[in-house]
Amino acid sequence: MSAERPAGLIARALARLAGAAASASATRAGPPLPATPAELMAEMQSIKTRLGAGEAAAVVDRLEALAGSPLASADVPAHAGIARVLMGQHAQAIPWLERAVSADPRHGIALKFITVALAETGRPAEALARGEQALKINPSDSETLGTVGVTLMRLGRRAQAARHFERALQVRSDDLTALTNLVMLHGGGLERFSELPPLSPRTAQILARARKRMIAELDAGTLAPANAPVLIALLHGSREHFPVLERLVARHPAGDETAPDAESLRRYLLVHARAGHAAEAADLATRMAERSGNRGAPMHTAGSMRAAAGTGAWPENWRWMRDAHQDIEPDHVVRQVPQWDGSATGERSVFVYQDQGYGDALIALRLVGALARHGVRFVPWVKPTLAGLARSAPGCEALVSSESLPDPRDHGCALAIPMFGLVSALALGPADIAQAPVLRADPAATAAWRERLATLSGRRVGVALLGNPERHDDWVRSVMPAAAQPLTALRDRISWVNLSVDRRPERDTLIRQLGATDPTSALRTLDDTAALIASLDAVVTIDSVVAHLAAALGKPTWVLVPTQVDWRWRIGDRLSPWWPAVHALPASRPGDWAEPIDRLGAALAAA
Repeated sequence: MSAERPAGLIARALARLAGAAASASATRAGPPLPATPAELMAEMQSIKTRLGAGEAAAVVDRLEALAGSPLASADVPAHAGIARVLMGQHAQAIPWLERAVSADPRHGIALKFITVALAETGRPAEALARGEQALKINPSDSETLGTVGVTLMRLGRRAQAARHFERALQVRSDDLTALTNLVMLHGGGLERFSELPPLSPRTAQILARARKRMIAELDAGTLAPANAPVLIALLHGSREHFPVLERLVARHPAGDETAPDAESLRRYLLVHARAGHAAEAADLATRMAERSGNRGAPMHTAGSMRAAAGTGAWPENWRWMRDAHQDIEPDHVVRQVPQWDGSATGERSVFVYQDQGYGDALIALRLVGALARHGVRFVPWVKPTLAGLARSAPGCEALVSSESLPDPRDHGCALAIPMFGLVSALALGPADIAQAPVLRADPAATAAWRERLATLSGRRVGVALLGNPERHDDWVRSVMPAAAQPLTALRDRISWVNLSVDRRPERDTLIRQLGATDPTSALRTLDDTAALIASLDAVVTIDSVVAHLAAALGKPTWVLVPTQVDWRWRIGDRLSPWWPAVHALPASRPGDWAEPIDRLGAALAAA
C-alpha cells in the first residue's frame, strides 16, 4: 500500500465537538427580539442548553436573528457559528465566528470553533493561527489541543502535532481521540517518522491501560461498536496484537455503527489489507474513497486495492491511482504541459517521467517500450540513480536524467505522463504488463564482482531478508533470523552473499547464521548493486528494491511475499504478475514464514 497521509483524522479529532444535529429545523419567522439585556441573556441561556442537547438545527435560525439585535454581544454570533459547526456547515459558520472574534478577540469559545471550521474547510494555516490564539486564552483545552494537533499533521509538522496530543492527554488521560491520533501519527503511515519523540512514559501507560480495558471488553462481548475503530487504532502496528485485530473485525465488521466515516473505514482497511483479505480490502477502500469525494489518498488506495483484488475496471483503477497520486505528491507532477490521455499525438512528443520510488520505477520501465510500438514519439526521464540501468531498457536508450523534474518543453515535448499512467493511456491489460524487458548491468563491473567472489564454493546466492526497520509493517515483510534458521542447512552447497543494507541488529545475526559474505560496504550506487547481483547465480529476497532489481536483470529469483494486499505481487489469483519468471513464495499468515521457508529450502536444494 502506498504511503497513507492523515486525511480523515480531523473528523475523529473533532467528534466530541461536532455531535449530531437534530432533524427539526426552526422557521425564519419567530418571536420578536428581546427588549432588554436580561431577556436576551435568559433566551441565550435556554439556547445554549438546547445546543448542548444536540438541537443545533432547531435553534440556529433564532441565533442568527438574535445576532442582529443591537443588544447582542459577541457571544450571540459566536453561538450562531457554533450551531453551524455542530450541523457540519463549516463554511457558513466562519463569518459568524469571525464576527464574534472581531468584536471580542479574546472570545475563547469562538476561537475554538473557528479553528474547527477553518480546519474542516481546508484552510489549515489559518486554522493553526486561530488555534494558537485559542490556546493562549485556555492552554488546557484538550479539544483545541487535539484540533491543533490534527491541523499540524495536515501541515506536515508531525513532532509539534505529537506534542499537542501529549498535552491533551496530560489534561484528560481518558481522551481517546488524542490517544488514537497520537498512535496513528506514530504508525499510521508507511513509515515511522524518525523526528517523532517516543511516547512519554505516562502516555505509554495510558495506552497500555486503554488497550487492556478495551481488549477485555471485546473478549467479554461488551465493546461498543463505535469503539471498534478506536481499538483498531490503538493496536495498529503491533504484531503481538494482530490476532486481536482479526477477532475484532470478525465480531464487529465495518458497518454504519462501527465505520461511519472515511477514517474508520481506513482503519478496518489496514487490518484486512495486512491479513491479505483482498476482496474485503477492495470493498472497504472503495467505500472510503466514496466518502472522501473520490480524491487524494483514499482514491489512490481504492485504485490500488481494486487492482490487487482484480475487481473493478482495470483501466479505471489505474486512472484512479494516476490522478490521485498527483494530489498526494504535487511536487512529483509535471504541470508545464497538458497530461497525455492516450489520444492521437500527431507530431507532438510525450514526456514520460518517473514519479515513484526505484522499485516501482523498475517495474514501470517496461511500459515505456510500448510507446514505440504504438508509434508515439516520446522522451523518457528518470532520476540519476536509475539512469544507467534504465538506458538498457527498450525505448529508453536516449532517456534524459536530472535530480529534479525538468520542463518538458526544454526537451521538445508538448505532453507529459508518469510512467504508470501509460497503463490506462495505452489500455494495457494484465497480459501486456507481464512482458518484462531484461536490463543489463555494466559488463566490466559485473566481471569484477565475479572475480572478487570466485573463491566462494557452490552456488553464489544473494540474500536480502531484512527490510527497513522504520516501516511500521516491517514485521510483515522482514524474515527474522529465527525464521530463516532452516536455510543454514544449505551452507554446504550454497555460499550466501548478503544484499541487505539497512543497519539493524538482526542483520549481523543473519550474516553470521548463514555464514554469508558481506560485500555491501563496497556498494555506492544502484549500478553497483546491479553489477553484484548480475555476478551471482540466484537471489533470495523479501519484497524490496532488490527483488525488482534481480527480476529486472533476469536473475533466478525467489521472493518471500508478505500477506499484505499489493498489486506488485498479486493481482487477483495471479502471483508475481509483473515478473512471471520470479518464484513468489507467499507467507501463510502475517509474519509467519515457516511454510515458505521450507519450500524455498527444498527448491534451492533441488536446483
